[in-house]
Amino acid sequence: SISIAIFAVPKPFIGNISIIQRNAITSWTLLEPRPEIILLGEEKGTAEIATELGIRHLPKVKCNGYGTPLLDGIFAEVKRLAKNKILTYINADIILTKGFLTTVQQVAAEFQDFLLTGRRWNLELETALNFEDKNWENDLKKLVCQRGILAPETAKDYFFFPKHLFSEVPEFAIGRGYWDNWMV
Repeated sequence: SISIAIFAVPKPFIGNISIIQRNAITSWTLLEPRPEIILLGEEKGTAEIATELGIRHLPKVKCNGYGTPLLDGIFAEVKRLAKNKILTYINADIILTKGFLTTVQQVAAEFQDFLLTGRRWNLELETALNFEDKNWENDLKKLVCQRGILAPETAKDYFFFPKHLFSEVPEFAIGRGYWDNWMV
């Protein structure tokens, strides 16, 4: 099986964003085989959740004059430090289920160069998921079917790709529009 490295730049862990990001990042730790996970940036709560979940934290990232992290610095640092050959940039509010790794492994076994990307299902979750419940994934999928709204095609929230791709990345600011279209 192919192992991946997941990396993200969380927002500050404040209010409902804290619950949303905690749900997402915890879901990544439950994937099998467990991916290498790297959180970047100095936002409030990032170091604490990294310690709690036993994942890597890189607080210092290249930023623009407004303090917004820049994609080129993030990619360069992750490429330098990640042990795994498949990288995944993902927004810190995206919950992953087991099916994602199966798809990535199938594509990586077939192609040397690839980019897998996708859009999210929007679902308002205001409470922590109970990851101790073995049915949490099925329960979540039911909620998505009942109340979820598929984001527009322009919303790209994760990118799986081999480490050797994207050797040069422009200084795009994270959280600003349209850099995801450049990736494609």
